[in-house]
Amino acid sequence: MVKRVVTVGFIGVVAVAGIVVGTRSTVADGRVMAADMLEQARKTDRRVERIECDRAIPIGTQGAKFRCRYFGGEGSTALVEFTMDRAGSLAPRVVEQTGPTRPEPATE
Repeated sequence: MVKRVVTVGFIGVVAVAGIVVGTRSTVADGRVMAADMLEQARKTDRRVERIECDRAIPIGTQGAKFRCRYFGGEGSTALVEFTMDRAGSLAPRVVEQTGPTRPEPATE
């Protein structure tokens, strides 16, 4: 009888722990996301100098929403809001952008 109660209690604790862990938001490091995005951006546009994303990106059961600022070598910037779905696909939306403030750097 005691074994049965302990077993049922253990199963209950594991179930509750699974529910808590399964519904908690995961937080991604924005620096890692920015590094990945910079690597991808440089494949198509060498003018992208750096990217800075929100420091902490909460990822919930519905996905995530976060912002990154792109910096061009010629001084241009763009603030882009990304929506990430549960599968990890990103949908960008440009929130604001500025034009170049200096001549484009020479390419080799």
